[in-house]
Amino acid sequence: MITLRGIQAHYPYRKNEWRMVIPATLLGAALLFQDGMFETSRSFSALAQTMPQEAWGVALLVYAFVRLVALTVNGSFERFRYSPHMRVFASVVGMVFWGWFGWGFLSAAIYAGGALSAVIVYLTIVFPIEIENALNALADIKPRGA
Repeated sequence: MITLRGIQAHYPYRKNEWRMVIPATLLGAALLFQDGMFETSRSFSALAQTMPQEAWGVALLVYAFVRLVALTVNGSFERFRYSPHMRVFASVVGMVFWGWFGWGFLSAAIYAGGALSAVIVYLTIVFPIEIENALNALADIKPRGA
């Protein structure tokens, strides 16, 4: 199968992008299926003011799906030259989501007595990985005629 070969050939260079699908999918599912998660901790207070819990869940699952499509297409279809662009877009969306989550948790920690633990994870681990993913995808964009 051509898609599987393309994925296998590029996986070593894209493994962080593939790995980022996991927290987006699991957190998106958790937000959808654990009723009242935003009410369980003051740390979610700023995020809850931005969008309802279910909207965050759906948005994260859509983001994970877009990233999966971009990674599947990338390298599997040689004639489709915009797959690195799709990967850059997915990484930028990831930066927005994880940055927004981190900022929401930071805001809740400062103003609502929330915990700083999620701030550390989102802003020092997950967000920088997305920056690296975007830079790697940008490096894969070939100029016209190349």
